[in-house]
Amino acid sequence: MNPDLALIIGDMFVPLRSPDICEQFKTILTPNKVNHVLSLGNIGNRESYDWLKSLSSDFHEVKGDFDTNDIPERKVLKIGEFTIGMLHGHQIMPWGDLEAMSSIQRSMGCDILVTGHTHKAFVIAKEGKLYLNPGSITGALSPAIEMSVPSFILMVAQGNELTVYLYVLKEKDKKLIVKKYEYTKGDNVVRHEKSEEEIEEEKEEEEERKKEEEANKEHIEQQEHQEQPENNEQNENEQKDNQQNEQDNIQNEEHNEDEQNHEQNEENHEQNEENHEQNEENHEQNDENHEQNDENHEQNVENHEQNEEQNEENNQNEENNQNEENNQNEEE
Repeated sequence: MNPDLALIIGDMFVPLRSPDICEQFKTILTPNKVNHVLSLGNIGNRESYDWLKSLSSDFHEVKGDFDTNDIPERKVLKIGEFTIGMLHGHQIMPWGDLEAMSSIQRSMGCDILVTGHTHKAFVIAKEGKLYLNPGSITGALSPAIEMSVPSFILMVAQGNELTVYLYVLKEKDKKLIVKKYEYTKGDNVVRHEKSEEEIEEEKEEEEERKKEEEANKEHIEQQEHQEQPENNEQNENEQKDNQQNEQDNIQNEEHNEDEQNHEQNEENHEQNEENHEQNEENHEQNDENHEQNDENHEQNVENHEQNEEQNEENNQNEENNQNEENNQNEEE
């Protein structure tokens, strides 16, 4: 059985987000080298579309979220012994979510689900099914990821065996990396043996990561060093402000005490005024009482004198009466 070779590409966006496909890829992808072309949408201009169709007479496409032509959103086809499901991927929520893709795979009844949209390539097996994403062949920008790199997939089907070649172009040095994956229909895993290029790439990425971490660390230390004098000055200013606030609080407390004392003095003064007025009134009343007592004394004296006179008069009258009685008795 002859192998069946298929090209899987997605999200070209020429010229909207990228001027064209890189020359390294165009050198590899020439007409009549593949049996099938699977486009996942968002090709771009007519020239790019015609170039893709020139690579194979068996051309398949689905509609991307930026496509306006009358193109189907889903498509199912047969390559070798594998049933392939095609979908751009913007319909999957969240984007690139494996559980959501598994649900779509079951609804389409396919062995392999091929999607794009995320601009991030992957080769994943789950529960006996295979999930492929070729990324963006031009490395077009995407809001979904921080940085996109150019990539595409060549898939070779032979019986129930599948070999997936993921082509990735490193933007920094334009170095081409080819990652090889092997898969048997119904398996839960993808076999992948790293090439020397991949191992070297990972070492370089690790070194870049360490350099970036060191640079970030130095940058943070420089910022802290620059901020230290400012922080010291700020602390001194804050300390001065705190001291001034403490002095202000003490002065405010003293002022409040003075205010309270002043108010108390005012109250005491008013009370003293009231007491003075009351004393004046009492003094006047005492004077009046004294005068009344004098008047009463004088009246008592007068009454005593009158009583004395009356007593004398009474005594005289008694004496006179006695004399009269005596005279009458003598006459008799």
